[in-house]
Amino acid sequence: MLEGNVLVRNILKANVIKEVGRAILKELGIITLFIFFTTGILNIVFSHTDTSILAKFVLGMLWFAVLPGYCIMLAWRTSIPLGERTVVGTLVILGVFGVMSYYLGLLGIRIQHHTALLPFLVIVATVVCLFIQQRKDIQTPNDEVPNGNDGVSNENT
Repeated sequence: MLEGNVLVRNILKANVIKEVGRAILKELGIITLFIFFTTGILNIVFSHTDTSILAKFVLGMLWFAVLPGYCIMLAWRTSIPLGERTVVGTLVILGVFGVMSYYLGLLGIRIQHHTALLPFLVIVATVVCLFIQQRKDIQTPNDEVPNGNDGVSNENT
């Protein structure tokens, strides 16, 4: 019986991870469309600037602010819509990066490394935390009954 429960739990874990992965990929596709839209708008506004320079700017902002902001707000993906999560996460991460950059500068890490280091650290830490949280949420209690009884109270006997 216990082996069947382990099998069921593993199947549930795999299905939940697949569903969450599909939802995240769908949201990243929407963010990608927004990036193309933003690049097009900036290309119209700054018509005398080369498109490759604008695309590099937009991708830099995506890497430095939008993706880490999106990642830190993934924990609220069921309760807050994508647009609000992305905006709030971007604003929060810009503030966090300001503080982190200050303290990393005090530690002697040059600011030229912050644009690559900080987003990477935030994204990796967030993914690890969400994976751990997801594993805890999926775990179900064992079907074994504690203390050897079958859940029936023996108060009257």
